[in-house]
Amino acid sequence: MCGQFLRAQEGGKAEWTPFATIKTSGYEQWIGADAARYCQGPSFIWDKEGDLSSSLQSRLDSLR
Repeated sequence: MCGQFLRAQEGGKAEWTPFATIKTSGYEQWIGADAARYCQGPSFIWDKEGDLSSSLQSRLDSLR
């Protein structure tokens, strides 16, 4: 997930700061210029866990 937050600076000047939250084995939070590079341009990564569609469908069906 990518975004920006407004951070107050000394002297009353506010500055937008980019952030990125990345799903790894847990979650990683990147803030500042390093975060911006994760959010530029489209990208995707194949999940090596296999096809999760049947598992997701079962979970959806259980909610009905």
